Amino acid sequence: MMCELNLFFLIVQQQLSPLPNLFCLKRVQLVHSSREYNSLKSLLQIAPYLSDLFIAFDNLLPIFNDKDTCQLLENRIIYLYILRSVPTAPNQLTEQYIPHLITIFTRLRHLQIDVTNGPLIELIILSVINTFKQQSQLISLVVEGQSSCTELKSNARKWLTDNSHLKIDGKFDAEFIEQTNRFLLWL
Repeated sequence: MMCELNLFFLIVQQQLSPLPNLFCLKRVQLVHSSREYNSLKSLLQIAPYLSDLFIAFDNLLPIFNDKDTCQLLENRIIYLYILRSVPTAPNQLTEQYIPHLITIFTRLRHLQIDVTNGPLIELIILSVINTFKQQSQLISLVVEGQSSCTELKSNARKWLTDNSHLKIDGKFDAEFIEQTNRFLLWL
C-alpha cells in the first residue's frame, strides 16, 4: 500500500518533539522559509522511504552546506521538483548551481524545475543535460519558464541534438508546450 503525505512546514520558533518513524511518508513539500530546514533533516531521519521532494530553490540553498542532510538527500530522493521562487527571492536557480545539485541528488530519476521568475530555460536545460552526460539514471526532465529560442519552441528534439551531446538517432523525446512554457524531455 502506497501512502502519500504532503507536509507543509511553517516557520516555528520551537524545537520539534521527537517524531515516530513515518514509514508511509513518500513526499514532502517544503513551502516556507529555509531557516527551519532542520525540520526537513529530522523528517529525512525518520521517514526511510521518503523519495519525493518539492522545494523552492531559496529553501534548498542552505542545505548545500549541511553534509548530513546532503547525504540523506543523496540516499533517498529520486523525484525532485524545484518550485517557482518568488520574484523577490534573494537567490534564484541559475545554471551555475546545477552541477552542485546533481552531486547531492545522485539517485534522481525525475527532475522538474520551475524557473518562471529566473533565467531562460535554455540555460537550465543544457546545464542539466551536460551535467547528466556521464550518468544515465535520469528518466525525465521538465523545465518551466520563459524561452527566447524559436527553434526550441518549434522543434525541441532538433534543438537538443544541435546544442547538446544527444544524437538525432538517440532514444529520447522532447517537446516544448508553448501554452504553459514547459519543456519536457524523456530519456
